[in-house]
Amino acid sequence: DVPWGKMLTSSRAWLLCLQYFCLSYGWYFYITWLPTYLREARHLAMQSSAWLSVVPLFCGGLGNPASVAIAIRLVRRNGSVARTRRTMAYLGFTGAASFLVLSTLIHEPRLAVLAIGMASFCNDLVMPPAWASAMDIGGKYAGTISGAMNMWGNIGGAMAPLAIGYILSLTHDNWNLTFYLSAAIYLMGIICWKFLDPVTPLEAPE
Repeated sequence: DVPWGKMLTSSRAWLLCLQYFCLSYGWYFYITWLPTYLREARHLAMQSSAWLSVVPLFCGGLGNPASVAIAIRLVRRNGSVARTRRTMAYLGFTGAASFLVLSTLIHEPRLAVLAIGMASFCNDLVMPPAWASAMDIGGKYAGTISGAMNMWGNIGGAMAPLAIGYILSLTHDNWNLTFYLSAAIYLMGIICWKFLDPVTPLEAPE
């Protein structure tokens, strides 16, 4: 039977879920509001905004294998899987937050999209350590822990477009504020990883 009591009272399980909430909140902007942002805030034609909207997704796709490649080298160097996973998460969340804020300071639209693309790249640096940690923490219940983590990611993803819409409505289209909020939530992910033990299973293997 699934040890629901242990899962619900485990700080490891909750921190794992919360960091994925932070990750998905920022990422969902790229697949929901980005085309609108490019048209309304950056004043790009629809065709240009459609093409440029692909950039963050492409960059994100590169982030996953890059994360694995870097992690392999790091773990060989420091010998610690836990430290390596935290390092990749710190790099990913810090980079994603920094590039989002940087994009608000760039006036040239295509360069701003490149910065947003780099934010997406950094976002996806966190995904391999997050899913690997779900496997290790969950142990034989890895599917349940992974499902819970993914559910919290979806909750963050569902909240993001709603929050962005409300912020734009209340602030008369202050897009920068939506970016600052996403960056702040990204940085909250770092706090989760600071206290997360990403390798110890909830139950000792039999």
